Amino acid sequence: TRQITSDGRWKHGPLLTDGRRLFFVEQIGMFNRAMSVPIAGGEVSPLPIQFSDVALRDISADGRRLLVQSSFPSAPSLWIVSLDGGPPELVKPGEIDASWSLDGKSLFLGHGDSMSVVALTGTSRSLATMLPGNVFAPREAPNSGTIRASLWNPKQESFSIWEIPLDGRGAREITGISKQGYSTEHGIWTGDGKYFVYEVGTKKQQDLWVKRERPAWYPGHRKPLRLTAGAGFWSWPMPSNQDETIFAINRYVRSELLELDSHPDAKHPD
Repeated sequence: TRQITSDGRWKHGPLLTDGRRLFFVEQIGMFNRAMSVPIAGGEVSPLPIQFSDVALRDISADGRRLLVQSSFPSAPSLWIVSLDGGPPELVKPGEIDASWSLDGKSLFLGHGDSMSVVALTGTSRSLATMLPGNVFAPREAPNSGTIRASLWNPKQESFSIWEIPLDGRGAREITGISKQGYSTEHGIWTGDGKYFVYEVGTKKQQDLWVKRERPAWYPGHRKPLRLTAGAGFWSWPMPSNQDETIFAINRYVRSELLELDSHPDAKHPD
């Protein structure tokens, strides 16, 4: 591992990248501020976003537009913020989790127990309603016609990862990717779609796991592998779009960003 930040401030994901920088949120005083740091490490600096209290949601595939949830000074709303400058563009009022489609033409919105897709032209359609939990961190799967999202079940006080087809033909829980009774959340694919990286844990410990998605030449090839083992509280994995590196937030005494040099194929080579 390689430590990237060292300012000691509380950090929250998702981690996002444009290939040169990592974007995340830091708690500064009473507010959550959008920040950036060079991937190689260095000084953490604030993003020029006009909102005082924000949550990052996603970054477009071209690395030029952020989805940002604001909560102050205006009412909670979802915005598109260009990293090239210019005023933010309102998407929708309310507390919404969201992500970009891979082609950059649509947004996937999670609101309560429902999922919908909204084209930037303004048209929208429902993908799922009355899901067994609140939708967080939706991400489109490369070349599969599905989305995976984290669902928070308030009764069980745990997350699970669900797959939602883009044709709306029924959502299903992704099972067999963690130990019984453990929470799974914040899954994301590598850029080539071969691996799915996600969090597994409890309130006391959380680690990063990876599962091979394709191709899988024999059943054991799809067996989930643990990338971290208890050295801190790992969260919000972000695969690099340039190599096999995985970035993540690690809370261990202090909250800092680290880079993993683990190779997902270490135990199951092609």
